[in-house]
Amino acid sequence: MTQLTHSTSYAIRGLKRLVVANGSLRIEQIAHAERLSPTFMAKVFQALARAGVIKTKRGRGGGVELARSAGHVMLPEVIEAMEGQVANAFCLLDHGFDCSDGWRCEVHEGNNGV
Repeated sequence: MTQLTHSTSYAIRGLKRLVVANGSLRIEQIAHAERLSPTFMAKVFQALARAGVIKTKRGRGGGVELARSAGHVMLPEVIEAMEGQVANAFCLLDHGFDCSDGWRCEVHEGNNGV
């Protein structure tokens, strides 16, 4: 079984906070709420911004927010943003088979997002 890195886990946790907030949050707020290092969380969010998953706003009232609606942020793109291109990805719901075999699990495009 393949395990996700801490960076990917933190990215998913941080994005979940953004979805619940339904708006912009400061990285420090997210890091504090998740009991994580703000410095490390900033690096995670930099990768997500480069991938176009989130947008950053500088200055007063700045922070991070989703680049598009939560329903259009797909978990595989978040994983790729953090891990690089993933080969031979198996179903993320652990159904025991490869989603590319003509079946797509709930986290793939066209199904549920993050």
